[in-house]
Amino acid sequence: MARPSAKARKPRQSRKSRQASRLHWVWGLLVLVAAGLILVLKYCSSQPLGLQVADEAAFVTSETVGPSQPIAGAQAEAKATSASDQATAAQTPDPFPKTPAEQIDWVMRHNRPSMILFHSTNCIPCKKMERLVAEVRGDYQPNLVFIDVITNDRANWPLIQQAGVRTIPTSYFVHASGAGKRLVGAMSEEALRVELSALLGGE
Repeated sequence: MARPSAKARKPRQSRKSRQASRLHWVWGLLVLVAAGLILVLKYCSSQPLGLQVADEAAFVTSETVGPSQPIAGAQAEAKATSASDQATAAQTPDPFPKTPAEQIDWVMRHNRPSMILFHSTNCIPCKKMERLVAEVRGDYQPNLVFIDVITNDRANWPLIQQAGVRTIPTSYFVHASGAGKRLVGAMSEEALRVELSALLGGE
């Protein structure tokens, strides 16, 4: 009598176990898709939508901004204060605030020249610009105020939108008068020092 083949001896998989196997595959795929979505949402939440990183090799672009183009609305608010409000402010202490939006208002109220740097904590040109500013700022303080606006901090997003920042790093060099210049991209130390010296020289 012939022995049954190995194929014939193998018990057939029941319908329930095949369905359970398919269900495991489906759940596995769902878990992978969910993990992917979480990663995408985490990445998207780290930067404001539409904000681009400047090409490291790209030239810095320059644009003049005037008092009629307020940086985050600070200039308009500062100029709207009456003479009596300014006299009251002169009599009361006005410490330098903690948030970037309030810092911008403060420099406008006090007619202080300033550099405002919009940058993230993770883009390469931003890190380069942040290190450079940290290296030179000691040569210009306290006559010049440096303000950091971290773009991957959600609290700063309204300020970023009001300032019209689309690419990082973006630097504003603001004269005591409120007029100034916007530069997009990472700068060389020489170029940065030229801009900072111009602010102190009142040019």
